[in-house]
Amino acid sequence: MIKEFKRSIINYQFLIVCIISIILFSISSYSAVWRSALNASSATDLTSEGVKWILQSSGNKYNIWNQSFKIMGIIYPILLSSVYVYSYVEEYKNGFRLLMISREGKKKYCIQKILAIAIGCGLLLFIPEMIYDIGISIFSNNAIILKPFDFPVYGLYSGLYRHNPELYILLSLAMHFCLGMAVGVFCIGISFITENRVATYIVPFLTILIYEIVVTFITKSPLLTVSSAYKFMFTEGYHLIFFGIVLSLLIMTGIVCIIFKERKIDING
Repeated sequence: MIKEFKRSIINYQFLIVCIISIILFSISSYSAVWRSALNASSATDLTSEGVKWILQSSGNKYNIWNQSFKIMGIIYPILLSSVYVYSYVEEYKNGFRLLMISREGKKKYCIQKILAIAIGCGLLLFIPEMIYDIGISIFSNNAIILKPFDFPVYGLYSGLYRHNPELYILLSLAMHFCLGMAVGVFCIGISFITENRVATYIVPFLTILIYEIVVTFITKSPLLTVSSAYKFMFTEGYHLIFFGIVLSLLIMTGIVCIIFKERKIDING
């Protein structure tokens, strides 16, 4: 298990995705926050007090954090599936799986492999976000100030954010780690069914997109969507039960796909 886990996170692809994620956080923040600050000083239609307010708010950690998730909230399933989800299929195709099963047994091999990939996917969401949070804590001008700006968080446990924003950010890290694991299991199942590397990147994203459209149409609400599970901080009326339902659906779908394919392999060889 430890060896499998090390293989999952100690590779150049993991590092590349982490860097891409931090860049995407930065792009979101730049378009929503930093660009205004860069243009404020040269603006002719602003008073000195207005310029000062923009510079203060754009340098506030919580304003930067608040605006960092727009791009990642859309494409993170593709990033998670791009690193090593396909390795479950790859080991089946190249025969390495048979070697491992002969040593450890099929059940142990499957559980350890799936768990290692799932934890790796969780860390792919957790680590870049944590590094980015540390970075903006160091470089923001007024990192510990929330008021008087009162940057909005109106989703899950919004009262905690107003009372203790740092604890709330830790909560978001933990929940994103859990979501990454669930999406990882889902992607493993889809890739095992398709047995195609390109499909590993595209099909999970398209499946999630179709699910989002259908569930939003049926329920007339985005509360049970995967994107809301990621951006629970900014989804009004969000509760932990919705997060649990989405994670359960992702994990169960992935496991059902894996079991179906495993049984098919047992029958056909």
